[in-house]
Amino acid sequence: MYRQLEHSADLRFELESDSFEGVFQDFADLLFDLCQPTLADEIFVKTYEVTSESFDDTVFDVVNDWIYTIYGQRFFPFRCYLNSGILRCTFKRISVMNGIEIKALTYHDLRFKEEAGKIKAKVVFDV
Repeated sequence: MYRQLEHSADLRFELESDSFEGVFQDFADLLFDLCQPTLADEIFVKTYEVTSESFDDTVFDVVNDWIYTIYGQRFFPFRCYLNSGILRCTFKRISVMNGIEIKALTYHDLRFKEEAGKIKAKVVFDV
């Protein structure tokens, strides 16, 4: 789940998920809603190592790699699975981009915290 927060520049969102895997899927869903791609059937898979002790850094690196993959390679993160510290992301070929262009996930206020059984964060994208 995510909701947009007011911010003087860029785009700011609050994320809330039940799991670490859910955090990545929420980011994929959020990027999909912002970029509004039309996807083709061609797929490929990327894997990433995920550790809880550097989760903020891992999310920052993974999401910015996705943004590079979206605009540099024309593939979009579609599904994410986390198992034993390995994040497996399936990407689909982009036919058309219909939404806004995301430049990067920023470090501004990027902090994940566990609260009442949920993983919560506020995130800011440079557009």
